[in-house]
Amino acid sequence: MATRKRVQSDPNLPVVPLTPSIQAQGGTFSTVVPDVPKTNSALRITNAINALPSLTGQLSNINEKRGIKAAEQLTAQELDDIMSGKVAAPDGGLTGGLGFRKAFGSTFGKRWWETVGMKEYMELENELDADVTEMVRQGLDIDVARAAIQQKINAKREQIEEYFAERPFAKGINNLIHPQVSDKLEVGLLKGYQKKVEEVQIGFKIE
Repeated sequence: MATRKRVQSDPNLPVVPLTPSIQAQGGTFSTVVPDVPKTNSALRITNAINALPSLTGQLSNINEKRGIKAAEQLTAQELDDIMSGKVAAPDGGLTGGLGFRKAFGSTFGKRWWETVGMKEYMELENELDADVTEMVRQGLDIDVARAAIQQKINAKREQIEEYFAERPFAKGINNLIHPQVSDKLEVGLLKGYQKKVEEVQIGFKIE
């Protein structure tokens, strides 16, 4: 059987170029491969979008501080005028939705209660205290007194609830404060009623 003669390969073969080329009849034409830019339009857009949350957060923090400051600077009369609708509440401008209105609304609600709201309830308390004194003088039962007290307190509650109905950011503050104020007023007046009844009874015994 015939055997093929082993041929030793030439170690000095030409190096294959790294740049792609097109082999064609008549010569070799190197192709130009454009470099990929490190930043392009799409990448810049992506970077801008990724930066939006932090920028929005910073703007929101600034607007929140503006909203709080705007509410804290209002006088009792200005607070009441805004609540009654005589004057429009500040909206913070074009970026007001980014924290200003919410911060203003909640601070406004708190400030209104600290000034106007408490004043109105103090006036109601004085009015009801006089009513309680008169009911004790007439010898009315405590259940009658309780019904009369609750009627006037509920009327005041409904009035204030209407104030806050169209103010969603301030409404949450009202929901926290109002029940405590009205409930404590009712309890205090009923205790006062009982105490006045006891004082009248003691007075009768002394006489």
